[in-house]
Amino acid sequence: PDGPHRSAETLCEVAYPPRAAAFLRDRGIEVTTKPQGLRISTHYYNAESDVDTCVAALTDYCRESRETA
Repeated sequence: PDGPHRSAETLCEVAYPPRAAAFLRDRGIEVTTKPQGLRISTHYYNAESDVDTCVAALTDYCRESRETA
């Protein structure tokens, strides 16, 4: 719904979702694993810096995953 109480969910396709979730959890980022990847939920209490931190951590995970593949 629109308005001040709306939230968002994003499904991010990653290799090895459980490993990716653990990688993010180690950095204080909570996500939910799905067969295709990670569900990332944001809400009104998340700051833009929270999203930036999550994107940076996902970038690090993808880079490290490629290096170890």
